[in-house]
Amino acid sequence: MRGFTIIELVVAMAILVSFLALGIPKMHSMIERHHVYVDFHQVRKALTSARGIAQKESINVSLCPVKNKSCSSNWQQPLTAFHDRNTNNTIDDDEIVFFTSSMTSDYGYWQKSKESQNFVRFNALGHAFSSASTFLYCPYSVHKRLAKSIVISFQGRIRTASYLNRSGRPYSRFSRLNCGI
Repeated sequence: MRGFTIIELVVAMAILVSFLALGIPKMHSMIERHHVYVDFHQVRKALTSARGIAQKESINVSLCPVKNKSCSSNWQQPLTAFHDRNTNNTIDDDEIVFFTSSMTSDYGYWQKSKESQNFVRFNALGHAFSSASTFLYCPYSVHKRLAKSIVISFQGRIRTASYLNRSGRPYSRFSRLNCGI
């Protein structure tokens, strides 16, 4: 019966360590991209769902981060879609709450243009006349290429856009929002 020599074991371990050293940073980057994707699409899905409910039910639907039944400006808090009948940005007892989406993220943060407006409101046609705005997702990591934006037009259309251009600089439309580049 023949076993491995110490030299064979050392060479095999060196090759294994080399593969691990090359793979671990790639794995970390892949995990980070996944978390950014999940965080980004949670907000996009909440916006799309709120608009769809407004159109289906033919009512105004507000979406905002809620704290103590009132809209807050911290977009890292859970987002709630509700029928705000009196447009006071507060969930009253007689108003319908459609859904609440969790927004806990350790990988990035959200910024919103029109900072003073802490809600997005879709009318019965799905339009967002008073709520047209841009959201910017900034990852906490040094990989700013993962930053993305969600743009809501006056017609209520929701689209995504890149934050950085090909040369690695933010597009000019983000002059009021930035990820610290």
